[in-house]
Amino acid sequence: MRLLFSMFLVFLLSGCGDSSTDVATETVTVYSGLADTERVEALAREFTAATGVKVALKHGESELVVDAVIANNGAPAADVLLSPHVGGAWRAAEEGGLRALRSEALEALPDALRDPDSFWFGFSIDVAAIVYNADMASDIAVDSYADLAEPLLQGKLCLSSSTMAVNRSLLAMLIATMQTRPAERLLQGWLNNLAVAPYASEEKLLAALQAGTCVVGIASESAYRKHAASSSDGSLQSSRPAAGFFEVGAAGVARHARHAENAQLFVEWLVAEGGLSSESVAGLTRRNVGLAGWHAEDAVKLAARRSYY
Repeated sequence: MRLLFSMFLVFLLSGCGDSSTDVATETVTVYSGLADTERVEALAREFTAATGVKVALKHGESELVVDAVIANNGAPAADVLLSPHVGGAWRAAEEGGLRALRSEALEALPDALRDPDSFWFGFSIDVAAIVYNADMASDIAVDSYADLAEPLLQGKLCLSSSTMAVNRSLLAMLIATMQTRPAERLLQGWLNNLAVAPYASEEKLLAALQAGTCVVGIASESAYRKHAASSSDGSLQSSRPAAGFFEVGAAGVARHARHAENAQLFVEWLVAEGGLSSESVAGLTRRNVGLAGWHAEDAVKLAARRSYY
């Protein structure tokens, strides 16, 4: 279905050019689900300074932004979707909300960081890292997600809620890599090692690690960096596990974009600014991050079966 739609769209666009339109005067409308609105606004200003193309931003909760792009019911309509999690961009593509892009600049991204059918492209990366209290973990070696299920860590592990994007995507990628049954056994091993019930947020998880409530946990690198920047303690350290999994912030052009040319220009500029390359995923899994979207529902069911909330 994706391929047929893409071929039709390319044919349709090839016959709809309007040389009289001055694309530099068009305003690109960007629907963003990113929580860091200041960062998005700064990126929009930088894009305008670099290209002369103005940007109108519409911020919202991630899932609602995706819904609006799919339904094409916003005012003004979206030209670009920015999703903080690949699952949102994947869903927008699956439900016909995005159009395929053909661009050498975008296709230069590593395969793991872009949609195989060119509907969305990663512009930022966030690894599901192992974070530990260095003052307490001197005799513990944890190099992989599987190590967190070892009996040696009983009563020493902390997790945040399965509703956190980092955990949802991690479970989905484990299912994609290991299949459901082995992934479920691994999750149960983690739950057996919990020191306390999962925390409602990554911030609370990191605070518990720093306080010594637990020794080790899983957290996104972005949350770890934010915590480290606000704490002078220095007791927390993070490491990327072998063949670790990651999320991407993903961008795509809306299927009903009114200013498709400048919308693609914005996506290309954003991806270039992100600077992601093969080095960005060195040592991490090379599987396409879109699998996190494909198995998102499976991850929800797995967490529910094991009462991981």
